[in-house]
Amino acid sequence: MKISSLLARPFALWELAFAKGALYGGCCLFLVGIGFGVYTRIFIAQSIATTGKVIRLEAQTDSENHTVNYAPVFSFVAEDGKNYTVHASAASNPPEFEEGQGVNVRYIPSNPMRASIDSGTQLWLNSLVFGVVGAVFALIGYLLLRHMQRHRNRVVQDVPIS
Repeated sequence: MKISSLLARPFALWELAFAKGALYGGCCLFLVGIGFGVYTRIFIAQSIATTGKVIRLEAQTDSENHTVNYAPVFSFVAEDGKNYTVHASAASNPPEFEEGQGVNVRYIPSNPMRASIDSGTQLWLNSLVFGVVGAVFALIGYLLLRHMQRHRNRVVQDVPIS
């Protein structure tokens, strides 16, 4: 897109910057989502499954909007016979689990503190959120750039030749 055609419309430069930012930023977020997905897939491949129990729900207060989410704290016995207690990284409101609830757990045998409750939310939430948000932003940026390109082509075709 030429600068002269951008200057003909006052906000065209901002539109172009927003469209490219959405496209490139969305692609980056999408790649982060893929990275989280690969990391989760490797974790699942290297971990072993066992059962555990939610021993409490830990309240996490968001200071910006004053909401409270609950993260499960769970315990399980690893194959070395030791009991491990782990704080889950994903929190929700309403809570996904209840105190005393039995859960399936995945953990790395060489590092049992690297454990997660074996549920879609606990394992795949980061990958899903980053991937979907990234794809939406990339699509918006792409569609805006296509729209701007078509508009520019129409303006160029409407210019009379002297």
